[in-house]
Amino acid sequence: MRWCLVALVLSVPSLVSAQRLQWQEDWRRADWIDATVIGLGFATTLTVALAVNDDTPRWDARGPVDAAMLATRTPSATRRRRLSLTSDMLMIASAAFGPVFLEPFVAWTDHRGFAGQLAVTTLRSYAVATAVLTTLKYGLRRRRPPCDPDVGPEPCRESDANRSFPSGHTTMAFTAAALSCTAHRHAPIYGESQVGGAVACGALTAVATTTALLRLFARRHHVSDVVVGALVGIASGWLLPLLASYGGFGGTRR
Repeated sequence: MRWCLVALVLSVPSLVSAQRLQWQEDWRRADWIDATVIGLGFATTLTVALAVNDDTPRWDARGPVDAAMLATRTPSATRRRRLSLTSDMLMIASAAFGPVFLEPFVAWTDHRGFAGQLAVTTLRSYAVATAVLTTLKYGLRRRRPPCDPDVGPEPCRESDANRSFPSGHTTMAFTAAALSCTAHRHAPIYGESQVGGAVACGALTAVATTTALLRLFARRHHVSDVVVGALVGIASGWLLPLLASYGGFGGTRR
C-alpha cells in the first residue's frame, strides 16, 4: 500500500504534463449555498463539541457481531497503543495523499479553476461528515469496548470513553477514499490514462479499510461503530459530491 502511494506521487509530474482538466457544463459550480453548508457544518461541529458537557453514557448495548469481536483476545496495552497510533497516521495519510492536499495540488498545476471547484467539494464533504459524526458521538454517547468483558464493562480508553459511535477515524478515512474515487471517476486528475486514478482510489480504499480494522483491534470501537462510520464517510465523500457537484447519476464522466 505504501509503495502504491509512493509510485503515484513520483508519477505526478509526467501525468500532469499530459492532461487538461475541465469543469463540465452540466456540473454544478460552487456558490453561496456551498459556503453556507461548509460554514454551518464546521460551526455545528464546534458548537456541539463545546456545548455538550454531559459525559454520562447513554448506550452500552452490543449486537451479536459486536459481542463476537469482544470475545476475541484483547491485545496488550502496548500493542493497542501501536495499533491506535498506526490508525492515526493512516487517517492523516488518506487525506494528505488524497483529496485534501495532493489531488487539489495536481489539479491546480493544470487548471486552477478546476482545482478551486475540487477544493470546495472536498471542504463541503468534510464539513457534513464532521457535523454528522460529532452530533452522533455527543448525542448517543456510546461506551467504548471494554478491555476484558469477563472482568468488567470499563472501557480500555479513559478519555472520551463514551464517544464510541460512530468511528471518527473510519468516517474520515472513507470520506477521503470516496472523494478521491468520485473525483477520478469524473476527471483525469492524474492524466488521461485511468491507471493513476484507479491506483489512487484502490490505495485509499485499502487504507480506509485498514484504518477501520485497526480501530477494532485496538479496542477503540465496536464493529457497528466502524460500519456506520464507513457508511457516513461513503455518503459524504461519494453521494454528496455526486448529487451536489457532478450532475448526479447522469452527469458527464470521463
